[in-house]
Amino acid sequence: MDFPDGSFGLLDSGPTKSASGVMEQVEERISQGRTFRFAGISQWDADHIRGIPAILERFQPQEFRYPGVDLQLLEEAVCRAEGEEAATLASDVRRAIESLPPESLAHFAAPDPIWIEYAQGLEVVVLSPMPGAEADLRRALAASRSPTSALKRFRNRTSVALWIRVFQRVLFLRGEAEADQYRAMEAYFLRAYGPLLPYRRQHSADWIKLSHHGADSNNPRALFQFFAGDGFVASASAGGGYDHPHPGTLKRAHFDQGGLVLCTNLGKGCHRLLSAKKKLDPRAPEKWTAGLSNRDNPCQPCYRTISVTITDDGRASLSTQHVQPRCPFGGPASGKHAW
Repeated sequence: MDFPDGSFGLLDSGPTKSASGVMEQVEERISQGRTFRFAGISQWDADHIRGIPAILERFQPQEFRYPGVDLQLLEEAVCRAEGEEAATLASDVRRAIESLPPESLAHFAAPDPIWIEYAQGLEVVVLSPMPGAEADLRRALAASRSPTSALKRFRNRTSVALWIRVFQRVLFLRGEAEADQYRAMEAYFLRAYGPLLPYRRQHSADWIKLSHHGADSNNPRALFQFFAGDGFVASASAGGGYDHPHPGTLKRAHFDQGGLVLCTNLGKGCHRLLSAKKKLDPRAPEKWTAGLSNRDNPCQPCYRTISVTITDDGRASLSTQHVQPRCPFGGPASGKHAW
C-alpha cells in the first residue's frame, strides 16, 4: 500500500519462505528512500505468513499489527490444526514479531478505527476479529483432542477484515471471514453510535477482496447485497489444490451482482469449467456455467498483478498484467483502465 506522503505499508507476505514477489517490492521502496510505515498479518495461515520472518529480518516497519488474539494462542491453534511443519513456521513467525520493539506492536480488533495521520484521506476500520474471537478459539482448543474442521473454523474467525475508505472510494479486505460473521459486520454499520455511524447509508464497496480466495461457503449472497453496489469485485486465488476461487462465488459476484471479477490465478474450481480445448466443459455443473455459454469468448485472462490507484479527487485507475488466458468469467485485457 503506497500512501500519499510517499511512505508505504504491507499486509501479509505470501507463501514462500524467501517472500519472493513481495520482498522485491519492499526492497524497491526502501532503495528509493521511502519510509516503511506499517506491516501486518491478516491471519495465521502459511500462505499469508511464510515470508514474514525473512522480511522482518531485513526491514523493520515503524508499526506492526496482527489479529487481536494472543500470539501464543494463535501458534497453538496452528500446531493443533496443521501439524509439525506448520508449528515450526508459526513459532518462527511469533519470534520474528516479538523481536520488534514492543512499542511498535499493535492489534487489529473490531470495531476499532485505525487513525493514520500521515495518510490524509485514508480511513481504516477493523471489522474482524470481533470481540469474543479469542474466547471462542480457546473453547475450541479445550474441546478438541485432535485436529478438526471446527478448530480451523474458529481460527478463521481470528482473521482480519478491513473496511478501507480512500478519497471516497471503499476497499473491503475480508481475510477469511466466515459467512455467519457478516450479520455482525452489518450490525456495526447499523448502530446508532460508533465510528461507522457516518457510513450507515454508505457502506457499499468499490472493491471487495473475496474471503478465503473466493471459497464458496465464505462468500454468501448476503455479503454482496449489503457491501457491494455496482462496483468491482476482486478475487485473489492461491490457484492450488482447492476449488479456489469457486465458480459459484464468481458467478454470484459477476452475474448476480454485476461486478467485475479479477483473479490473480486460475484455481482448480475454474479449471473444472473448461475442457482441454479451452471451451466450456459440458460436464461442468449447470449452476456454475449458467450465463457463460452465450459469451462470444469465455476464455479471457487471469492476472499476475492487479494494482489500483486512487487520487484525491476520487478518480481511480486499474493496472493489470495477465498470466493465464483462460478465465471463463471474462476479465478485461491486461493494461490500464479507469472508472
